[in-house]
Amino acid sequence: MAFKHRFLISSLLVLSLAACGDGEVFQNGQPPGDPTGDGGGDDGGSQTTPVASASSLTVTELTPNDAVQAEVVVTLSEASGSAASLSYATTNGTALATEHYRSTTGTLEFAAGQTSKSFSVPIISNNYYGSDKSFTVNFSGASGLELGVSAIEVTIKNNDAIPSLQFSQPQFKTSEQAGEIEVLARLSHASETPVTFAVSLAGTATRDSDYTIAEQAFSIPAFTTQVEIPLVMLSDDLKEGGETIVLGLNNADGASINSARSMLTVMISGDAVLADTGYVGYYNAGNYNAATAAAGYENQDADYGRDTGAEGTFDDDGQGNLNFTKLDFNGNALPRTATAFECVRDNLSGTVYAVWGSPTYIDGWNNPANLYRWYNSDPANNAGNAGTYSPNELEPNLDETYYTAPTCEFPGIEGGEIDYEAGCTSENYLNYLNVLGYCGFSDWRLPTVNEAQSSSLFGQLLSYDANYFPDVAQFSSTKIMTSSPAADNAGAAWCWDIQNARRMLCNKNDYISIRAARNPAVRE
Repeated sequence: MAFKHRFLISSLLVLSLAACGDGEVFQNGQPPGDPTGDGGGDDGGSQTTPVASASSLTVTELTPNDAVQAEVVVTLSEASGSAASLSYATTNGTALATEHYRSTTGTLEFAAGQTSKSFSVPIISNNYYGSDKSFTVNFSGASGLELGVSAIEVTIKNNDAIPSLQFSQPQFKTSEQAGEIEVLARLSHASETPVTFAVSLAGTATRDSDYTIAEQAFSIPAFTTQVEIPLVMLSDDLKEGGETIVLGLNNADGASINSARSMLTVMISGDAVLADTGYVGYYNAGNYNAATAAAGYENQDADYGRDTGAEGTFDDDGQGNLNFTKLDFNGNALPRTATAFECVRDNLSGTVYAVWGSPTYIDGWNNPANLYRWYNSDPANNAGNAGTYSPNELEPNLDETYYTAPTCEFPGIEGGEIDYEAGCTSENYLNYLNVLGYCGFSDWRLPTVNEAQSSSLFGQLLSYDANYFPDVAQFSSTKIMTSSPAADNAGAAWCWDIQNARRMLCNKNDYISIRAARNPAVRE
């Protein structure tokens, strides 16, 4: 009997172990979450807490008129079975609230089942050049979720290009008596940091004799766009023509330099005055060169201007209204009685003219009888018509040391200054004078029509003073070309009629006489 009871107990033990599955022993023989023992379990007992995460981001600023937002997206690792929330707040980094972004705080609430929510931080755009800036978004106060990240960084990318530095104008006109003047250096837009630069000095005016400048290093403060460059004009007792101060921008730090506007020419008028007409005679009873005015025709030109005092030795420096000085090949002044000279300076305007004043100096290329066609390859000064080429006009000699044509000649030189394919053009003539450094200058050009007029005598048929312009008598044409193209006729340019002392239009293809001029204070 006792044997049978022991067998029953062993059998029950085996059955109990088999019911435990893979050897897992449960308290009270029941799995967790099943207190009733019905095997149904508890579905909520194994759920995990959602984890919130977000990533750092970059946003590009635009213009101040554009609305830019940095959108921060927060995601949950899994949906929550109930409502969850977290708090957020911005803090300054290199980006500052109210200057680069708007301070933002709030609470982000997730409804049951939601896995993503976002909020926006307003970005304040500007027009200032500067480095990228950043601020921090901090997360806290998690409820129903865990924080996978406590903070992220928002970078504001600056989209403004580096500013361009230039002068506010290409020219500034002043006089010796002006005293202190200011010219402006200007940025295309402001920078968040100061912009520094230096100014170079050149021109015909002499520092500390004609003008002073206290310094040559300047700074444009942050968030501003310009700075004044002061100069002081110095007056003297010399009777002289125009002088120039050429300012140049260089060594800019924090800005690029606009090469098209990196130079400014300050033009000092000095004592230069306009020439008078040259009329010293009166109209009287049909006579246009009478000694007295007809009754009823008072206030004629001969009563006014510089030429009213043109008597006695006053004509020694030029007839009537004119005032000239002769120059040698190197630019040295010569007495009025000199018979060999290469240039003439107009003391009223400062303009210098190339003159073939010595017959012994005249060679084939600089014969006053030579004729040329108007030609200017610079689109800014040719009114859309440069003139024409004549490729077969100039013929070289055997060793190509000289080129000749029916109306002009040029020595053979290397370097490309003379375009022999162009033929007898004004540009070739002027380029050769510049190669020579004629009278000490290398900025020869055609005279403007006003210069051609101001150096002449209106009251004479041959309208040039023969003592200073003896080559006019040898001109093969009665017209002199000028640099001034016609405004409404691209094929024509203004020229000066020598015999009738008047300006007129000439076809650019016409062969006419030439007179070179230079004056740094006068632009073509």
